[in-house]
Amino acid sequence: MAFCTQCGNKLNDGAAFCGKCGAKVCIGTPQSQSTNNGFFNKLNSTVQKAVNGAQQVVSDLSGSQSANTTSNNTSHIMYEVFTPALGLGKKFIFTENSLIYGSAEYRYAELTQINIVNPPRPISNGVAQTRANGKCLTLAFEYSQKERFASALTYANEQIASANGINQNYKYILQSPNGTKLEVYEDYAILYYLKSGYSSILSNSMKGGSSGSIVYFSDLALQLVSTVENTSDLQIDILGNNGTSTISMPLNQQDVDTAKAVISYIEEMKNSEQNEPQETAPDNWEPIVGSIKKFSICGKELEISESMDIFNSYRLKFRELASACADNARKEYDRKVQNLSTFLGFYPKIYQSYLSILIKQSMNILISEGIWTVTEDSFEQQHLADFHLGMNDYTTTLESIELTLQANRRRMSNITSFIPNLSGGGFGLKGAVKGIATATAFNIVRDGAEAGLINSVSNINQAQQAELYGCIKPDYLFECIFTDYWRVFLSLVFLLNKNGKSIWWLTNETTQQANNIFQNISNPNFPQDRLLDVFLDILKTNPYNAEYHKFMVSRFGENEETTAIKNYFGYTDFDNPRII
Repeated sequence: MAFCTQCGNKLNDGAAFCGKCGAKVCIGTPQSQSTNNGFFNKLNSTVQKAVNGAQQVVSDLSGSQSANTTSNNTSHIMYEVFTPALGLGKKFIFTENSLIYGSAEYRYAELTQINIVNPPRPISNGVAQTRANGKCLTLAFEYSQKERFASALTYANEQIASANGINQNYKYILQSPNGTKLEVYEDYAILYYLKSGYSSILSNSMKGGSSGSIVYFSDLALQLVSTVENTSDLQIDILGNNGTSTISMPLNQQDVDTAKAVISYIEEMKNSEQNEPQETAPDNWEPIVGSIKKFSICGKELEISESMDIFNSYRLKFRELASACADNARKEYDRKVQNLSTFLGFYPKIYQSYLSILIKQSMNILISEGIWTVTEDSFEQQHLADFHLGMNDYTTTLESIELTLQANRRRMSNITSFIPNLSGGGFGLKGAVKGIATATAFNIVRDGAEAGLINSVSNINQAQQAELYGCIKPDYLFECIFTDYWRVFLSLVFLLNKNGKSIWWLTNETTQQANNIFQNISNPNFPQDRLLDVFLDILKTNPYNAEYHKFMVSRFGENEETTAIKNYFGYTDFDNPRII
């Protein structure tokens, strides 16, 4: 006697469907009850038969709980079961908390984002992939399950992002059953598109799915079209250098309203002034006129020259603006940068757009001072040649991409003939890196070559992209950006001095001199009656070292006199990393 694998009901001999639940009976050699018992005894597990014919729950050899089946779906908010055609893969289930894959269960916090690797076709399974603790999980599902899988995939990826503390700040998302995905952000979209056709299966599989392409609203047009099957497709027209390309995106019926909202939002943004870049720079700055400053401390006097007063004033003025620009750049970065492709596409432009605010202010001062031989571009290039901490992560990432591409080409050399876009000499990223190192970083962006960078990234699989992107530490990155922005005042002062303006300037020699003297005054044999005079000489030589001001407070007390001195030089908060 055979039993239904769905509800446990006894089946009549030769039955094609269960008389109780209607489930299709698997074709094959029927298992008797005794055969089942023998199998589970061998696994040393417990067979549980629910009263209403619930399916068996089995523990596997590792002791982990096997995948619950439809008998337990009533206890779940989310419980979507998928099976591959012809048994080519494992059954898997999406729940509200986990992915049940075969006999193992993985919490969403253990998983990476799930990507459709190959879309389903009438005679072949759809394939998606994720990774759990470094292990690749292949999710194969039938063509008939494609609409349901698309909905479940969106849900699961949102849970994975939330469980891993990833803020997915898109406004809309559309996931097509054919693998195409459209994420709509505030002023741009990311399109994930898999090439169709059986010739693309190997290429798609090796890449781990599409990496996504950035599309600005100005280059994007959407419309809903009806198909002969009385369903809806989203027609996506993308304006590129080689004309307009069109992609058809089949939609689930429940996504049609979302698609309409997307179309309306993009059209509104294209016609709105909110989509225009806005600079929040302060009013034009006038050249600073210095004056002699005098400070008293323990009966002695610290006199600051006019030229040092000018330097100090520019230093503090630019620090305030640099801090605001770095904070605004970070906000834009958090909105736009989601992965490796968006980092490559957006980061240089974000970095430059806020840097230009400080450079424009410098140009206003130079022109007001009668210095007209310097252009904004030449100022930028010279500044980037001297101060480019914020581009180090970018150049390192480019180098890593190139090395990864080279390694992939070596590993795949035996099959590159099947995948033309993985063969050949590569994009030549090292040339781009060299350009950045010589202060031509933004020529890449200006020449439109960033598209080539992103296209190269598409030849790196999803796991490799995630690893490269994970090496970027935004908190550290933006402190470097702040430093680059603040150091614009040094580039300005250098040009002012070069053109005959009298402004105090710190040299490596004077810096080392002040540091040597400072180390010596801590020696027990240093004459104490000379300490204050010598310390004031240090401040006249180089006052821009936080350790000097900490020493002043600890040695001479925290009072009105010492506070006035350290505040004048900008050391108002020793715990603030930007007070340096």
